[in-house]
Amino acid sequence: EGNLPFHHACSGYNKKIEIIEYLYKLYPESINIPNSEGRCPIHKYLESTPIDFSSTRLDTIHFLIKHDQGALSMPTPVGNIPLHIACMHTLTKGLAEAVFDAYPEGIDATNSEGQTPLDESKELLNNFDDPEYEFIEELPGGNGQMKHLAGL
Repeated sequence: EGNLPFHHACSGYNKKIEIIEYLYKLYPESINIPNSEGRCPIHKYLESTPIDFSSTRLDTIHFLIKHDQGALSMPTPVGNIPLHIACMHTLTKGLAEAVFDAYPEGIDATNSEGQTPLDESKELLNNFDDPEYEFIEELPGGNGQMKHLAGL
């Protein structure tokens, strides 16, 4: 896959901010180097985030956003920017909110299937039925606000 240590640190279930910070200090340029699949560390982080992501563990996404703003608009080979990935891989609002707040322009981005981040969120919602999660209902473009529908 052509992953650097930074990609590996951002993948998997037990991602530790301390390791990510350490690797960044050793090789800061690696934060925005895509692997052979065209994915940067932020893509790997979002893709491997569990569906029940805890909003209390937002330190890593904030670190990645702070140190690599450019990756927020960088698509994967199938056209998904980080906001698409956040909306298709988690049902809790904190992660998608963090990405949206940092790059609200991404709300109108379409991937190779013509899907926007909101379309991806709706698709995830249609495939998941658990009232304990707050589902993303709308990510309106331009105004930096998100609305959520809880308890479906």
